Amino acid sequence: MANEHDLVEVSGHVDRIYVTNRPKAGPKLQIELRSSDRIHNLTQEDMSAVVPAIGLIKPGDELDALVIPDKIGRNLEWI
Repeated sequence: MANEHDLVEVSGHVDRIYVTNRPKAGPKLQIELRSSDRIHNLTQEDMSAVVPAIGLIKPGDELDALVIPDKIGRNLEWI
């Protein structure tokens, strides 16, 4: 669980949203979020079965998220 002081707020428009399912990682929700200065690659466990509203997100939607930048240098931010 993240500490509140580790969280960074990002906002923008959803460019793309999809689910990956790699053998070692399991299902992950991927959101490409375009802010005013860059594209954020947001990722999290796929919880769409538990939180049905996640399934309603579509390209073009505005989205605000609290994220943790990836600690091992990948271009990811964890929701």
